[in-house]
Amino acid sequence: MCIRDSTELVPTAVRNARTAHQTAETTQAPQTASVAAEALQVAGWLAFDADDHLLARRLTSASVLTARAGRDHPSELFALSQLAMQDAHEQSPDHARQVCEQVLVQDLAPRVRGLFELRLARAQGQEGTPNRAVKTLNRARRRLAGESQDRDPPWTWWVTEAELDWHEGMIQADNGRWPSAVDLFESALHGRSDLYRRGAFNDAAHLVNALARVGSWKRAEQVLAERILPA
Repeated sequence: MCIRDSTELVPTAVRNARTAHQTAETTQAPQTASVAAEALQVAGWLAFDADDHLLARRLTSASVLTARAGRDHPSELFALSQLAMQDAHEQSPDHARQVCEQVLVQDLAPRVRGLFELRLARAQGQEGTPNRAVKTLNRARRRLAGESQDRDPPWTWWVTEAELDWHEGMIQADNGRWPSAVDLFESALHGRSDLYRRGAFNDAAHLVNALARVGSWKRAEQVLAERILPA
């Protein structure tokens, strides 16, 4: 069977997550709660990717509560970071900021702290304080640079320099600073690993939009032809 996109995976993921959640509620075992929290988080991500944001929020919120009930703090943080991501996507900076501020007062592994600083930076950008947002993002860059440490959970692997460039580009775009956004989206696109085609496609789509905003039609057409239409 050929899977074309995450939409096709959502029903199966949701069924599995709900089964795991019911089992966790029945057994009350911490290990089972951890498994259920992860299943709910994955299903929530797939629902988000499929643009079913209401379902995504319900599943991810359930993941937070399930992880908390099982005292699985790393899984709880993972799900909370996903909620803050969705808040940024839905232009709800007040919700994202509240999540991040509550987490950032805790004792966190360096890359986890950097991830929540990144989420906080996006919220600050959407609240109309781009300079403050970039300052927060630069703190995240410093924490996320280099190799992971023993305390860093494996789910922080994806926060690369290219990803940080894209988020800084979004901060500039959210505040109408389109020339700066163009430069950052270009940097993100060229910095992506060849193995992460989805990320590169996302970079290219945002770059085309930014190029159109500044009237750079020839470059926009080039990116569209080389990076988006072949996909």
